Amino acid sequence: MTKDSLNQNFQKCLEKTIDYLSRRDHSAKELRNKLTMKLFDKDLIEQVLIWVEERGYLRPPIELSKSLTEQLLRKGKGRHYIHQYLIKRGLPLPTENLESDFELQKALEIAKAAAKQKRRKGESLDRPAREKIGRKLISRGFPSNIVRRVIYQELKNEEDL
Repeated sequence: MTKDSLNQNFQKCLEKTIDYLSRRDHSAKELRNKLTMKLFDKDLIEQVLIWVEERGYLRPPIELSKSLTEQLLRKGKGRHYIHQYLIKRGLPLPTENLESDFELQKALEIAKAAAKQKRRKGESLDRPAREKIGRKLISRGFPSNIVRRVIYQELKNEEDL
């Protein structure tokens, strides 16, 4: 290949990359996959990714991971969904536990709704009833420490009221 055709291919690949990035933030892995599907050469793709990263068009993976985690939490997605989403895009899992407060609130909402439904039926919120609510929360993917806190502390406090 001549230098001119290499330049043209680089320019086409770069334009496509910037087109993708103009729509939303992408990870390097996502861009690599999309550009490979457009039949660009792997070496050319790597050159373009380096060029784009040097000029600051690509967000750092940790920063992108944090923003995507926050965005998905606002949409009500669970931690397993978020982890799969990040892994699929080649991003690191967030180091800080951004989701624990959100998960606690979400678990509490579900538990309170179930407790309210039990009370409407005239049933008490005794230990077996709270454990049943706990199993429901576990089946929804909440971590056991949050489930324990909700059914043994938060719901017990509700029962005292």
